Amino acid sequence: MPDTILVDKKDDATALVTLNRPDSLNSVDLATGNFLGRILTELAQDTSVNAIVITGAGERAFSSGYDIDELVTMDADAMLVAFALRDPLLWQFTNHPKPIIAAIRGIAYGVGALFAAGSDLRIGGPSTTFKVTATKYGSANATWSLPPLIGVPKTKELLMTGRSMGAQEMLEVGLLNKLVPDGEVVEASLEIARAIAKNPSVGVQCVKRLVNGMVGRTLEDGFRAENSAMTGELRHKSGPEIFGEFMAKRRRTA
Repeated sequence: MPDTILVDKKDDATALVTLNRPDSLNSVDLATGNFLGRILTELAQDTSVNAIVITGAGERAFSSGYDIDELVTMDADAMLVAFALRDPLLWQFTNHPKPIIAAIRGIAYGVGALFAAGSDLRIGGPSTTFKVTATKYGSANATWSLPPLIGVPKTKELLMTGRSMGAQEMLEVGLLNKLVPDGEVVEASLEIARAIAKNPSVGVQCVKRLVNGMVGRTLEDGFRAENSAMTGELRHKSGPEIFGEFMAKRRRTA
């Protein structure tokens, strides 16, 4: 079994998954991504695990992104194949039946940021830094996963500029659930995982599914839902009822 990812299943129904490539700041090559996908599939089916924490080995990085040394060897066709092979992993995070908590020490860049955004909760320390790098390369990432977390305007700013976001700002915009000292990030994440794991798994997994379903609407779905409400349950006042007082005040001051 490869040692690029370590799995430590605890007695308290939690599992700690560690990206274990510290020499490359836990970058993700195709083999590591494939292995992580297999691990997440196995944990989804493991009835002894109710909550998952994912982190990166060492103190410098959660993950610095996809492995640049591997990417620079690929021509355009190979890059397209690599995208097709690795992209389902991002959906696997969001669609995983069990809650995933990202314990983010150091940088979460590129796919590290995408793993973090796809997780259910995120815990960081003062050294935590988040950056979606795709725009710098004429590409696009996290356009679907970030808006429900930090809102559309902040998402557009972050992705269009390609800038990094520090821990305090991440906390302020809601991207981090909790900010703790760097040395306590993993344990704080496990503490939350233990609290979740104590609850009946059927309820926890239902909550995740229902909440994700609510924020999964498209803009058109949201527009039509609002339109339906305005012509349905909110259709109860006439123009004079709504604006009568305003018009009377305007006539008095004319």
